[in-house]
Amino acid sequence: MESDSVFCYICMKASREGKFLTSSKREPAFISKGFSYWKEATVAFGKHQVSQCHREANEALVVLPKQIRGNIGEVLSTEHKKEQGVNRKMFLIILQNISFLARQGLAFRSHDGEMSNYHQLLLLRSEDNPELCDWIAKKKNKYTVMTYRMNVCILWLCILLVG
Repeated sequence: MESDSVFCYICMKASREGKFLTSSKREPAFISKGFSYWKEATVAFGKHQVSQCHREANEALVVLPKQIRGNIGEVLSTEHKKEQGVNRKMFLIILQNISFLARQGLAFRSHDGEMSNYHQLLLLRSEDNPELCDWIAKKKNKYTVMTYRMNVCILWLCILLVG
């Protein structure tokens, strides 16, 4: 290390803390060796500032901590509460669909699950509700939105509560 060298504080700190995850283009001149070629200093500093290495270090040490702000448990809990709220709204829509189909005396399902009255009503309502559309798309890959057996259980619960 030369005595008239400069280092990039952010990049050095990220390197010491092991925060570089993907950057294979680390710049030793700014991290470990030190930069000392003063004739090209302004150009080199400008290039380093927009380099992948510096951006990754800046994101790891400055940007992400500002976004997280606090305990990761609190962040996860907040996200869980949001997801719970959305699921609750969607469940109410599903209850309304089941109630509508039952009052109209319409069948819930058909031989093809995607052509069932229940599924088609859900898709129709999702055209006016972007949140429902997103929810259906998210749930589609995991499992069917609501199985026939679940619908029947919900219908029986409704009948018992009303009856």
